[in-house]
Amino acid sequence: EDSLGGRVKVVDARHAVRFDKTVQPFVVKPLRLGEFFNSLISPEKGSKVICGHALNVGTSLTFVGEAVRDKAGNLMIQKSEEQRLMVFSEEGSFDKMVANMKSDSEFYIFYSKIFGTIAVAIVVMYGVDFVRKVVLPYVRKKRAENAESDSEDDL
Repeated sequence: EDSLGGRVKVVDARHAVRFDKTVQPFVVKPLRLGEFFNSLISPEKGSKVICGHALNVGTSLTFVGEAVRDKAGNLMIQKSEEQRLMVFSEEGSFDKMVANMKSDSEFYIFYSKIFGTIAVAIVVMYGVDFVRKVVLPYVRKKRAENAESDSEDDL
């Protein structure tokens, strides 16, 4: 609901990040195997829903997306061009949701520092090996040629 008590439509909520964690599986009615196959063979009788997912009544949800109004002026939440639509259900408040996201980002920052350090160490290791195998022999060769030309000039 918006601040005025009106409903807010969420566009493509089922495609939101973490939406699958908010719904619970349910089974309508166990069907006998014969009933199930008959509903497949005879589509004119109609098919029966035997399982699916549902949202528990009273679940508090927080959607993070772009708020827009449709042609009729109704408020909608949809995915923005920069980011996918996200939904949070475990959190009781916006502050708790932000704290959880901050905790996740700190975790990713910590591990990116570790992997970045390892990557730099590998680059330095291969760089030193390259200098030792390619550049130093070239420099030694040039110094030897210069030393020979200097000794020939002295004669």
